[in-house]
Amino acid sequence: MHYFNTIAMNELSNLKTLQKEISESLYWIRGVAISLVVVGHVIGYDQNYGMRKLYDSDLGLIGAIGDAVNTIHMTTFFMVSGIATAIFSRPVSSYQKFFTGKLLRLLVPIVCWAPPFFIFQSLVKGRPIDLLSVVNSVVRPYEIFWFLHALIFAVTLRYLFEKFRLSNALYLGFSAVLTLLSMHESFQPFDVYLYWNGFFALGVVSVGWIYQLEAFLQNKKTSILLLSAIVCLIIVAIVSQLLPTRIYYNLPRLINGIPGFLLFYITCHLSQRILQKSAHAAIHYIGAMSLVVYLFHGYFTRFSSIVLAKLPGQILPLGYLFVLSVLGVGGPLLLNHFILKQNRILSYVTGGK
Repeated sequence: MHYFNTIAMNELSNLKTLQKEISESLYWIRGVAISLVVVGHVIGYDQNYGMRKLYDSDLGLIGAIGDAVNTIHMTTFFMVSGIATAIFSRPVSSYQKFFTGKLLRLLVPIVCWAPPFFIFQSLVKGRPIDLLSVVNSVVRPYEIFWFLHALIFAVTLRYLFEKFRLSNALYLGFSAVLTLLSMHESFQPFDVYLYWNGFFALGVVSVGWIYQLEAFLQNKKTSILLLSAIVCLIIVAIVSQLLPTRIYYNLPRLINGIPGFLLFYITCHLSQRILQKSAHAAIHYIGAMSLVVYLFHGYFTRFSSIVLAKLPGQILPLGYLFVLSVLGVGGPLLLNHFILKQNRILSYVTGGK
């Protein structure tokens, strides 16, 4: 009996160790993904936004990088959120606990930060501001806050399937149907919810595979990891260039979702082996602060673009991208360090505990 108890304890210890390593990997992936979100926003989805609008150009290689980035960063975010929910979230039995716990933590940032961001954007763009529009910025997915709206839907759907003890196969199948429906024009008003839930669900049901992937990557040579990352990168690049990303992003995102996630996960393990510990830890920290960066990067990139526009001459595109991307990531981190985390209320409404 003692022998079997020892085996069980060892297996539990190994499982907890693996879970910790997965958690570390997911935070690192979040750090890279949120940095690429900022880069993608700076470049712009098409010539009506960002650098593409400023320079009235497709931007060549920079534009191609932007197209590829925009097919993988948010898909990875939703998959990571699904994995983290499945592995680390405790089952919630009552509707009240679900609302006051998981749901409220996603609702609070929308209610607190969508109105000021709407007002800021309206002032910068010279648009009128009225009370109904401010309320709509909370009720409807406004600008970057679509992510939290979609995540609320995904988390709620997962909770309902879990509460009624419905199978993962049914959950994934139902989510896949919703994703396909989101691509039809009849469901366009709800496409944010229906489409992105599919990536969250994919993360939830792939937990067993993630355990195997983490253990597999730990035992492979660096050269194998590097080759695998290159293959994933080539797939992402080809798909983003062959399909009309600036006309319709949903199809290339659907194709690039898994290769993009694998690219992030493999690169994380390469980072552990190649980069200095401090550099790897810095990306991990950005991942831990990903919601803060997401909520506030728009202020820093917008102010920076205004300042750069007043300088004589026109800065080179690569320099412009570097400056705005660094400030878009670093600005919110400094804001959090010196102001947000010093106040319990401000910390809570930006996703802190």
